[in-house]
Amino acid sequence: MKIDKIINYIKENKKYVLIGLAVLLVTVIYFWPVQKATPPEETYYETSENKPQEEISHEKETENIKNLLTVERTNPRNLETNIFDLDKIEIFLANKIDESTKENLKFRINPKMNFEDSWPGQYKVELILGDKLEKNTTYTVTLVYKDTPIHEFKFTTSEFGKEEYSSLVEEQLKNDIEFAEAEAETFQKWPFLTKLPIDTESYVIIYDYQKEMFRIRLKISEDSSEFDKLFALDLALAHLEGLYINPNDWGGYYVLYKGQKIPE
Repeated sequence: MKIDKIINYIKENKKYVLIGLAVLLVTVIYFWPVQKATPPEETYYETSENKPQEEISHEKETENIKNLLTVERTNPRNLETNIFDLDKIEIFLANKIDESTKENLKFRINPKMNFEDSWPGQYKVELILGDKLEKNTTYTVTLVYKDTPIHEFKFTTSEFGKEEYSSLVEEQLKNDIEFAEAEAETFQKWPFLTKLPIDTESYVIIYDYQKEMFRIRLKISEDSSEFDKLFALDLALAHLEGLYINPNDWGGYYVLYKGQKIPE
C-alpha cells in the first residue's frame, strides 16, 4: 500500500525528512507577512499646563466675579408674569460690591429700553426705567462684567394696562355677582335642578326650560319593543321618585329615543 511505502521511506530517510521540515518551517516564518501594530493616535487634553496663562487668568477672574455677584433675588422675580407698569427694576446681591467692581459691571435690558443704574447700597442696584414697558412682552435683564454675561432673569408684562386690568376685574366681579343672583333665583324657582342632569346607561333626564317640563331621553331606538320602552321609562320615573321629584308638579315630561331630534 502507498501508506506503508511512505512510512518505510520516512524510516529509511529520517535524517533527510527532518532537514526538509526544518527548511520548510524557516521559509514560512521568514516570508509570512507580519501585520505591524498601528500605534494609537495621540489624544490632546487641554489642561492648565498647556493653556495660555492669559486664558487661565480670565477664567479664574470670571469664576470669582460670578461668586461675588451672586443674585439673591430680584423685583420682578425671575419668570414672573402679568407685570404692569414699572418705574424701576431691583436687583439684590449676596455680597458687598466695591467701586472698582461697579465700574466694570454693566446691565442690559432686552428688548432695548432707556434706563439708568443706581446703587442705593452695596447690596442693591436699581435700574430706573426711562421708558414704559410694552404690553404682553418678555423682558430679559442681564448682568455683564467686562463683556462677560454673569447672570440673567426674565419677566413678562400683562396684556392689559393697570387701569384696563382694574376695569376688567370690576366688570368680572359684577358679572359674578349677577350670575350668583340669577343662579340663586333659578334654584329657588326650580329647587330640583341641583339634582340634575341624571345620566345612566339606560336614560338621560334634564329639565327643558323652554317647554318647562322634564325631558327623558331613553337610550334605545324608537323601533324597540313596547316592553323595552315601558321598562326603560319606568326606571327613569322611579329614579326621579327616589329623588323626591314628581314631574307632574313641574309641568310633566316628554320622552325621546336614541337619535331622535328635540321637537320645536
